[in-house]
Amino acid sequence: MFEALEGESADKIFLGDSITDHGDFQEYFPDEKVLNRGIAEDTTKGVLNRIDEVVSRNPEEVYIMIGVNDIAAGVKKETYAKNMEKIVQSFDQEKTRVVLQSLLPVNNDSFNNDLPNSRVDDFNAILEKVAADNNSEYVNLHPHFEDGNGQLQKEITIDGLHLMGEGYDRWIEQLEKQLP
Repeated sequence: MFEALEGESADKIFLGDSITDHGDFQEYFPDEKVLNRGIAEDTTKGVLNRIDEVVSRNPEEVYIMIGVNDIAAGVKKETYAKNMEKIVQSFDQEKTRVVLQSLLPVNNDSFNNDLPNSRVDDFNAILEKVAADNNSEYVNLHPHFEDGNGQLQKEITIDGLHLMGEGYDRWIEQLEKQLP
């Protein structure tokens, strides 16, 4: 579907899985051209399969949050790191600001999710390293979404993984606070 759309450049592109897909990012930036390239159940491999379409939009900024489905699929940390490097290196960073965003915590206490937050932490460490190694930016959203037990705050999630509106408000607020 994305490839069928006319190849228009964008100010910002949000790239990721269903957590990104459910966000209405254009509303937060009404004076800019914002594209949402989130796809439910996507993984880093899926993003690599469609990265050319995203790059072809010549975004000024790309915000990437991908990995929770890699965890669910049992993707090894080394494979995840390699895939993230390839995603970041797909962009000409002299033309596109690449921002890697941490994965959010999962709520296992109030919801029946079996994704371990210890793996989320491992993948976030990889994201931070990939950003540093590739002169990209890293925004650590994770601590702003967790409760006192390291779980995703149940007040902002519909199922322990996906966000409600307040969660998206917080996401954008953190981007604005943490990025110059």
